[in-house]
Parts: sequence; C-alpha cells; structure tokens
Amino acid sequence: MKKIYTLVFGMLFFYNANAQFYYKTAVGLKIGWGIGLNAKHFIGENSDHAVEVALDFQKGGFMLNGYYEYHLEAFKADGLRWYFGGGPYIGVWGDNQWNKTMKSPLFVSGVVAIMGIEYTLENYPINISLDLQPRYNFIGSSQMWATGGITLRYTFKEKEDEE
Repeated sequence: MKKIYTLVFGMLFFYNANAQFYYKTAVGLKIGWGIGLNAKHFIGENSDHAVEVALDFQKGGFMLNGYYEYHLEAFKADGLRWYFGGGPYIGVWGDNQWNKTMKSPLFVSGVVAIMGIEYTLENYPINISLDLQPRYNFIGSSQMWATGGITLRYTFKEKEDEE
C-alpha cells in the first residue's frame, strides 16, 4: 500500500504545475454498478468530443460499456464541464442482482445513454465525474434500468486551453 501512495504522490509532484484544465486522455476507477476501470480520450485537437470505455465488476458479473460523448462548459466555471452521449454495452449478470427471479449467470446487451458533470483540477492531473446512465437491454432480460457512479481519473496530455 505504501508503494501505491508513493507512486500517486510522485506523479502529482512531477506533474506540470502550469497544467490547463482540459486533458486529452484520462484513466481511473469508477464506483457505481460495482467497481470498475475507466478510460476517456478526446478525439482531435481541442475537441469537445470524446470516447469513453468502462469495465465494471460486481459479484459474479461484469459490464463492458462504450460511450461517445459531447462536452460543454458548465456554469462558466473553469474546469467544470457537462457531458452527454451514449453507446452499446455487453455483460454478464451474476448472483448479486436486484431481481432474484432471473437465472444466473445471464448474458445481457443493449444501449446506454450517459449524462453527467466532471471537474478537472487546475494544478493537478486529477479529474472527478458524477454521472447517470439509463439503459435498455435488448438481449437477456429485456428491461429498462439505470446505473450511475463517481469516477476518479488521472489525466494525461493536457489539451491546449481554449480561450
């Protein structure tokens, strides 16, 4: 555990203190439907369009999500941005599901929308987001449901600040 703390603080110490709010790529952890890995990458130079991939794990199951997102400035605050978009998902639901009448494991696939807000710290390579994700299963248990979560990411390759 001490090695992880040393690594994190080392990255923060050597990070460019003059960094801008906008990043090109970020990776991190998400807590929501279980816990998972998350990566976001902006497409093109100074773009508001991004792709995001999330792999979420829960007892006996997982979900792989892909999103295409559009970002907008929020409340005219530096580093604060709204985002929305959508994409496909696939997964396997295990034993720890809200509907105990479904057979387990159950393969599911469908479409997901995503909407949320994120904040990128000015002088540190940290991005935090909060989102809501309504979903519809086409395969498996055909139903509409929703997830959401909080994501903490480490940012790379800062974008040029748009002024």
